[in-house]
Amino acid sequence: RIGLTLEYLLRNVPFDIIKVKGRWVSDAFLVYLRRHVQILTPYMQAQPSLHESFLRLTLQPVR
Repeated sequence: RIGLTLEYLLRNVPFDIIKVKGRWVSDAFLVYLRRHVQILTPYMQAQPSLHESFLRLTLQPVR
């Protein structure tokens, strides 16, 4: 289920739907996604539009 989380995000599936589809009981998948952002950022910076989209999808808004 964790492997599809990134795929769902890239297809613009909202977090709440991903949480239900993946049977996540907590928000632990958000930690997983943030780690991926840190790892993939250097590779995505070569494509700014992809980088911006990924960050928009994976980072929670500041409250």
